[in-house]
Amino acid sequence: MKNNNIVKNYFRILKIIAHENKKFLFASVLLVISSSAYPFINIFLLKYLLEAIERKTSLEDFIIFAIVAVSINLAITGIKIISDRYEKLYAKVQMIPMTRRFITQSIKMDYQNMENEQVIQEMNRASYVLLNKINLEQYLEAANLILISFIQLIITIVILVNTNILIFMLVLLVSILNNVINFATQKKNYIVHKGIVPIERRWRYIIDMTTDISFGKTVRLHSLKDYFLKKGEENRGEFISLHGKRLKNIFHADMIKGIISLLQELGVFIWLVYAVIYKGLLISSFTVIFNSASQMNASFVTLAENIYLLAENNNYMNDFFHFLDRKSQLRSTGSLSVNELKQTGCIEFRNVSFTYPGSTRVILKDINLKITPGESITVIGENGAGKTTLVKLLMRLYDVTSGEILYDNVNIKEYDYDEYMKVLATIFQDYRIFAFSIYENICLHEDYQNDVFHMDEILEDNNMLQKVKSLKHGGEMILSKLFDESGIELSGGQMQKIALCRAIYKDAPVIILDEPTASLSPLAEAELYKDFHRLVKNKTAIYISHRLSSSTISDKICVLHNGEIIEYGSHKQLMELNGEYKKMYELQSRYYQDQLEESE
Repeated sequence: MKNNNIVKNYFRILKIIAHENKKFLFASVLLVISSSAYPFINIFLLKYLLEAIERKTSLEDFIIFAIVAVSINLAITGIKIISDRYEKLYAKVQMIPMTRRFITQSIKMDYQNMENEQVIQEMNRASYVLLNKINLEQYLEAANLILISFIQLIITIVILVNTNILIFMLVLLVSILNNVINFATQKKNYIVHKGIVPIERRWRYIIDMTTDISFGKTVRLHSLKDYFLKKGEENRGEFISLHGKRLKNIFHADMIKGIISLLQELGVFIWLVYAVIYKGLLISSFTVIFNSASQMNASFVTLAENIYLLAENNNYMNDFFHFLDRKSQLRSTGSLSVNELKQTGCIEFRNVSFTYPGSTRVILKDINLKITPGESITVIGENGAGKTTLVKLLMRLYDVTSGEILYDNVNIKEYDYDEYMKVLATIFQDYRIFAFSIYENICLHEDYQNDVFHMDEILEDNNMLQKVKSLKHGGEMILSKLFDESGIELSGGQMQKIALCRAIYKDAPVIILDEPTASLSPLAEAELYKDFHRLVKNKTAIYISHRLSSSTISDKICVLHNGEIIEYGSHKQLMELNGEYKKMYELQSRYYQDQLEESE
């Protein structure tokens, strides 16, 4: 990625700092002023001390001047040290608003991007700014050092141009060469880093698979230690190879720059010694010119290095801001508030067809379906029939390719996205329990103290209150040992009930269950659906399943096959139809009966 927007990115960060972190700006200004002045105070104080010696100034005057010189030096040094300390501290504080923006964008980003490998790579590169905090701190520090070295460079140029133009030209030539070398190295190393990012992602995945409890049984059952060790060694081999290229690039650049700078220093020194011996140059002037030349070289080196560092980190800032600037197409369509909705509304699919982005396969074909308020419906079909896709469209994780979905006779695209989410409560097959307390997992916010009684009622309705109250910390118990050794790992069925409690607590007018009971036995699944159906009375309930446990308690059944509705009606109507549903129901009924007889 090009670095032609370094200034733009820097001012975007300054804008965030000015809004949320003004102390950093104040510390930075003090640091720039004190650091810029520091070397020249020493240069000119030394010059005046030497001139005092040359003029044979009295001892008393010399001592007074020396005390003043030391006092000024100590004052500037103190300001420099204090401002540098606070500048580094507030640079760390800047991580907070930057992280807040990244998290906000990650959550608000269109769901379809979460399944897009290109966007995932972009998000990983953007997170590098946050996960490796040194990058942002280096970026801000480099920006300050560029200002400092630029001011110092201007001062040294003025001094040398007015004292010895040839020395100025020599230092300028060397500095330009170093600058070219720096930028060439930076360009090579960013290309290397882009290759490292996916390798690091795979490395984290390998670590996760060996430590994540969800992989624990499979890893042990198949004795995968040697397999993962080999995978890890191969990954680290790739990483070391690329990282070695990066270090090699830096080593070669530093060697060349070091030799060039050494020759420059030697040339300046020889020239000035000649001027002192044969041109009558005063020692005080010698020190000013030599130190100014050295400072010009140091300022140019600092400038070049930090422009290089800023450019290198700017690539990550480009990735970061490019990710933040990614627009959500789903969120940009409507503005109608949920307050304008009725408690429950009619859901209607009109001629809905859908094809996933980047694919040519039609998943849903001309779907027409109407779900009246308070109605329960089971959507069934084999794997790949389009059941989950139907739900994703209703939840606006994707938008329809053609046709429209209405809620309360209004196209769902016309509602504000976040407001529309309040209409739906969903439990997926791959539901997630967070490493928070039981109460937080149900209400999904920290300020829950006033809702404890209500949550206990929901737990009681789901036959979980007695279990929760038996725990050491009750509802405050953390549902993971990941961050808290006193945490607890509930059984799969118990965690499933917590997820159900979460959906009920949201009190949304529409409840969707997308095969969350797939891991349960048929009998346990049927019992759970009966309990849940009782708890969500008067709400619109949509059950997605390839099994038929919920079909007999639902008002309507929708049978999907290859993305099309092939049967629709009540359990009684579809049984009388003698079609696909009846075959599926009778086949599963015989299977469940056989299981029951075997268990007896």
